[in-house]
Amino acid sequence: MSIQGSPTSASGASKLDLARWQAWLAESESLTADILERREGVPMDVDALWRAARADLEARDDRITDR
Repeated sequence: MSIQGSPTSASGASKLDLARWQAWLAESESLTADILERREGVPMDVDALWRAARADLEARDDRITDR
């Protein structure tokens, strides 16, 4: 579903918006390639990162609430 006149609608997208998006996409792809190169082609395990962040937050909460 798109909203008429929004940047995501074909009629509402300007050339400037498209150029900005293309520049962002190119930068994003470049950063992704740099990260994969540093990690020797191994992608990051985002699920593991989320589990670790959740465990850290729960541990902080436990210290505050004395569980």
